[in-house]
Amino acid sequence: MKRMSVLKVGHPFIMEASGGYPDGVNWYLFERCRGKIDARDLTASRTSPIEPSHNSVESIVYAIANILTWGETPAAHPTCGVLRWHQIKLWHVTELYADALARGYWTQSYWETGIPAPLHPESTIQPRLNEILLCWQWMELYGLIAQFDEPSPLRAIGTAINKANQSYAKRSVALNETGPKKTQFRRNRTKPGNGVLPGMDHLLDWIERISPETPQKAVCHILDRGLRIDENEENTLLPGIVHARDLSHLRRDVRHYSWTDEPRLLKYSLTDDHMIGVLPDRKTAFSSEGLISQRIIGKGKKVRLAHMTRGCAQALWNYADGTRRVILQKNGITASNAPAHLFLNRDGRPLNAAALAKAISRANEDMSAPYRITGHVLRHLFACFFLKNAIEGHAAREGLTVTQLTYEQIEKVAENPARVLQLHLGHAYFEDTAGYIKLLIDWWLTPMYFEMWNDFLDGKHG
Repeated sequence: MKRMSVLKVGHPFIMEASGGYPDGVNWYLFERCRGKIDARDLTASRTSPIEPSHNSVESIVYAIANILTWGETPAAHPTCGVLRWHQIKLWHVTELYADALARGYWTQSYWETGIPAPLHPESTIQPRLNEILLCWQWMELYGLIAQFDEPSPLRAIGTAINKANQSYAKRSVALNETGPKKTQFRRNRTKPGNGVLPGMDHLLDWIERISPETPQKAVCHILDRGLRIDENEENTLLPGIVHARDLSHLRRDVRHYSWTDEPRLLKYSLTDDHMIGVLPDRKTAFSSEGLISQRIIGKGKKVRLAHMTRGCAQALWNYADGTRRVILQKNGITASNAPAHLFLNRDGRPLNAAALAKAISRANEDMSAPYRITGHVLRHLFACFFLKNAIEGHAAREGLTVTQLTYEQIEKVAENPARVLQLHLGHAYFEDTAGYIKLLIDWWLTPMYFEMWNDFLDGKHG
């Protein structure tokens, strides 16, 4: 390969941070910006080059420069270190880089303010990815790089994504004091810190009042993972079933841009966009893994990595092998004709969010309590249980009781778990997640101290 250190005037090129030249990439730009590369067929040779416009050239070079800058930034992928042009693999682009763009971490605005600014998937993210993949595939075709699509273990990919997001979140913390605050707007739901949560006895009694056939299992799943009630349907698909997504019933803001209505054999994958929402398979669920990850899609088309415990994953498969199978048999539905959705209603059709909300409302009516439990309250409960467990674990390791911790210590101990929660729950702003710390204190510690005060008034403390 000829060196590109001497370049013809009038054609763009890229220089690395070290002062060297990414020769393979520059050869691609040299050919691409002269119109010699056919984006539809890399093997075809153009006898009459079609030169792209000035704006197109600018977009092409910017897309390549952006991924190279990302590769030279270890903070964007701590487990990978510095990635030079010939070290970048397919999963780096489609998983780590694309995830950072979608979450709004790899943007100029984020690095200036610490506030994620997600890019538009169709007009911004996809064109960049298309150009990057075209470049690296062209380089592999002409022997400038090798094994671009070399596979990586799913666990390594999941770990890399988690570490990257934690790295980005640390920058958000550092800039939190000086960066601009979240724009206030009229909200149509209660902030976590302003809510009222039920006690444990009330919660268990309420769950018992929900129909045990399927809605009760779906409610427990939401509580186990902190999902939104609208996320429960499209993110509980069973692997091993041929499924065609019915895009007509999906809200536009929760539909992934690459989805089609083409039938596909579902499989558990942390890399394939078409498999977003597919649950871990049996082998993964019944393995020795303590934490199991799944890519899910939430509101605003945001794809995030959510997690579940091994016990949660196994409970889902126990339901699939038990209650779900009985429902299918009662309705005469064969395995080949069964829907891919895990949770089914009594007729063997997918349990949608509206039906689950009705089951939740009926349980509230039976309780006649002064406050109601909703799908979003279950999400709040998950977050509070998560933080409570982290605080109690820290106190136990220090040989202390929770009552011996100061308010400042509780806030400090809860911050790191809250940062994890922010990513898991899909919050764009940390202040939304931080509200759970206040809610936890009201729900957990306030009754404890008022019970002590009541004992004092009753003369039980001498």
